Amino acid sequence: MPLFNLIEMRKTKSPAAVRRWGFLLSAGGLLLLLLAALLFNLAGCARGPVRTTFVPLGPEYSARQDSLGLEQFLALPAGQRQARREQSRLWVERADHVPRLAQTLGCLANAAGLTPDDAATWCRLAEIRRWAGDYVQASTYLSNAEQALARMDRAGDNENWLDCFRRLVLDRAWLHYDRGEYGDARRWLRTGRQMSEGDADFRRIGGLVAASLNQRSRAHGMADDILRADPADPDAGWILGVLDRNQGNLREAFNFVGGLRPDNHHAAECYRDMGEIAELLGEWTYARRWYEESAAAVPLDDSSVLRRTDHPRLSGGVDGPLMPVWLAYSRYYSTGSLSAYAAAALARFEAASEVGDKDFWAGQVVDVTGTLVRRMVDRPQALRARGLVFSYKGMVDRARKDLRRADRMLEEEGLPDARVKAELGHLWLLEEDHEKALPPLRAALALEPDLARAWSDLGLCHIMAKQEDQARQALTRAITLQPDLAAAWYNRGLMNVHAGRWAEARDDLSQAARLTPDNPEIGRLLQQVQLKLRNP
Repeated sequence: MPLFNLIEMRKTKSPAAVRRWGFLLSAGGLLLLLLAALLFNLAGCARGPVRTTFVPLGPEYSARQDSLGLEQFLALPAGQRQARREQSRLWVERADHVPRLAQTLGCLANAAGLTPDDAATWCRLAEIRRWAGDYVQASTYLSNAEQALARMDRAGDNENWLDCFRRLVLDRAWLHYDRGEYGDARRWLRTGRQMSEGDADFRRIGGLVAASLNQRSRAHGMADDILRADPADPDAGWILGVLDRNQGNLREAFNFVGGLRPDNHHAAECYRDMGEIAELLGEWTYARRWYEESAAAVPLDDSSVLRRTDHPRLSGGVDGPLMPVWLAYSRYYSTGSLSAYAAAALARFEAASEVGDKDFWAGQVVDVTGTLVRRMVDRPQALRARGLVFSYKGMVDRARKDLRRADRMLEEEGLPDARVKAELGHLWLLEEDHEKALPPLRAALALEPDLARAWSDLGLCHIMAKQEDQARQALTRAITLQPDLAAAWYNRGLMNVHAGRWAEARDDLSQAARLTPDNPEIGRLLQQVQLKLRNP
């Protein structure tokens, strides 16, 4: 049973029945709990009884050695749980007085590890992680908060339960809004609808989600409610601006938001949306200014974790306007141009030489381009980038789906892309369908004749079609363009093996082996060729 139904269930069930709800957690929720267990190094808890003696909060002490999972914590005697709560409270207090964000997160992680049924601490961790751009960890923390609420004895502290529930719903809705997952945001907001009447925070995010879903009457109704309560509240203009933006009325959207001066806790999100509207309209000066306002309003106490970088947008090309992005820990998107972050992440992915870095940036590209597609920003370029990463990861079906859509949309815009066509051809070759691979490869080379890998793939197509002369020409062209392209050397060597040209095969395969020394198949084939040369 999802938490969406939890508030209604608590009205009709006994406390004992409500507590039994905790055993019905989904497999996904349990997986997230295991992830949290890894974070807090729970393996050490199995070594013996949990220490509950109070330890002063000196710099050398870390509570992570005592961290427990939710079920383990709830199974402790009441006295041990209370002792842990006292330690956890001190860690939460300390989190408010440390200078660095990493220290704040460490203190709160200690607190949550000591008392994993504390939903408020999990939510606080999630809020910080959201603004530090780590959406995966933020979602994990919110799942932990959800599980903690499911096991909380509401009868004993109903007011605290309701406060935590309200916070969880709002945090979930904002996280989904950030990611363009408006349907998920709406579902979470519905769980809190009985608490939201007259609540400005619910009206704000509810109006934005309705506007993003093009629910015109609902968005206008919420904006009207906001204006009746306070005619100067900028949230109404924000909602109506987002509504026009999602309906394609960019100039009207710009006019709605142009005079806004948000000053509440969500000013950073408002300025970020304003910057995106200006960016989509090509109002670069306004976009940069509003993104700067968004960065200044990011609710992180330690601004040193944010670093500005300026990068072309996905759709702007290398010569396009530079747009600002603020990265947390030089990696995660915090605010600024989402399109520019996607372009920067793609560039880092393609430039990465270490497997760990390449996989990290691959994940970032997939995540941010998914958000761009849902938010309808630079969709063809976002699909192109995501498709290229899926291809690298060997996810052929998803890669082909994205690249086909990108190819069609770019053609419609009069911007045919050689790289997209070449990759589509390569994907067909992976399935050994050279007939389907030929048209996109030829189209790619017609657009960009210097694509070495496309020539190599075209050569392989000709080999499969038993067209030796065309294959040799294509592979030789690939090697001329990119002498370190091992696949071209190998394919030409293999072709020479089948033709009985042993000396040429040896030379080509030697080059392929030099470029890929860890490939045992090339080495074995080369040994066979050398043996044939010695014993013709």
